[in-house]
Order: sequence, then C-alpha cells, then structure tokens
Amino acid sequence: MLQTPTPLFRHTLSIRHPPTGRLLARHLETEFAGRPFLAELARLSGRSEASVAWLLQQDIVIPAGLLCAALTFQDAAEAVHDER
Repeated sequence: MLQTPTPLFRHTLSIRHPPTGRLLARHLETEFAGRPFLAELARLSGRSEASVAWLLQQDIVIPAGLLCAALTFQDAAEAVHDER
C-alpha cells in the first residue's frame, strides 16, 4: 500500500477538483513523452496495467491510489533528473 505523499495534498488543495483519467493521461504523455509510464503506474497503484489503461481513457475522476501513484512517479522522475 502506498503512503500518501505530501504533494498529493498540495496538488489537491491547489485545484478545484481532482483530474479525470484523460487529463492525467494527457499530462503524463506531455511530461514523459516517449517514456513508458503505464507499467510503473500499475505497479505503484497496485492495479493491473489493463485497469490503469482503462482509467486513463475515461472522463471520470481517477481513484486516489492512482493519483498518488502518478505523483510518486513524477517525484521519482524529477529526483532522477535533478541528480544528472
């Protein structure tokens, strides 16, 4: 089970509503162009890749666990980028 990172709370407070699956997918595709992120989101969220792929195609609010996984993935990617 994931521990909820502090950025999740900051992100949630900074917007009026959590992102939909399509909005999150668009953001991830823009930020991580050419890098596979689906498998890592599935691993971090504890969901199957098929489930994550389906959720990222929907215009529904994504589950908190998937948002947490996306934020964790983004933080890890930024940490790796900062080390370079």
